[in-house]
Amino acid sequence: MPSDELADKMAQEQKREEISHARGSKPRWRKYMIFLAGMILVTAMTPIYRGIFEGIEGWRSKHLREQAIAEVVRAISPNLPRQLDSQTIWISIAGDGETIVYTYIYDDDTPPWIRSSILPTKKEIQEYVCNIKEAQKLLKLGVTIRDIYLSNKGKMLISVEISKADCLAPKPPWMK
Repeated sequence: MPSDELADKMAQEQKREEISHARGSKPRWRKYMIFLAGMILVTAMTPIYRGIFEGIEGWRSKHLREQAIAEVVRAISPNLPRQLDSQTIWISIAGDGETIVYTYIYDDDTPPWIRSSILPTKKEIQEYVCNIKEAQKLLKLGVTIRDIYLSNKGKMLISVEISKADCLAPKPPWMK
């Protein structure tokens, strides 16, 4: 008799399992494996999602930079060329990717020993650009500003690129 009871219990247990499988419920170990697989998937996908969102943010930033460059170029271009001083003519402004390019022509007829004392140095250009409020706004957006000085014969005299890092760098004590 005891074996008949045992057989009945086993048959009932088997029926319960069949019914639970028919309803879609899964054994516990299977539920834990699905949960564990989900956690692994979420953990693995986090860097991918982060990269996607950073890419979107980078796209927004790039779009803002390009928009700001276009606005500056559109505002200044109609007023060029412009004589800045007796030796310097500002001839153009252009957007080149994420860079604003200012191009100047410097009077090449000036003797070289005088030209070197009159033509601005990289340090002077950097200090000037870093102290202009409009330029500071552009630099904070990540725009690079390039100043190009050409001779009136087309020879490059000086080219300077200024980025946000150039203006935020701490100044040495002798420059303060």
